[in-house]
Amino acid sequence: MTTVSTTHLILDEYAPAFEWSRLIGVVYYWKLTALLAFGITVLTKNGIIPLAVLMINSSFVSFSYLLSRVTKLAFYLPDRAGTDMFMSDRFHTPFTGGLVMFAWVVVLFIVAAIVFHRRDVAS
Repeated sequence: MTTVSTTHLILDEYAPAFEWSRLIGVVYYWKLTALLAFGITVLTKNGIIPLAVLMINSSFVSFSYLLSRVTKLAFYLPDRAGTDMFMSDRFHTPFTGGLVMFAWVVVLFIVAAIVFHRRDVAS
């Protein structure tokens, strides 16, 4: 809400119209991205790897965005599907985009739980 308020304060009449659905989509996108990072952290036993990968992927041109220019299957990658929750040019509806990203989180958590359970405690 702070970002939206500041944007309207600075841009005044040039600010885009506020939409609650987009704000909710962004909040859930970042929550699910944080959960993906947690799952990758458990798998790699290192917090730097997911931090670097996810920051580079969201700061510069996304790998899945480039891949979506080649194949439609890239629209089912978590970051590409997740952006459909709040972007205007969509492949999925906001709900199905969120479900695809949530499915990625669930699968990653299941794999991370299995790996964590089988991992040697001493390592």
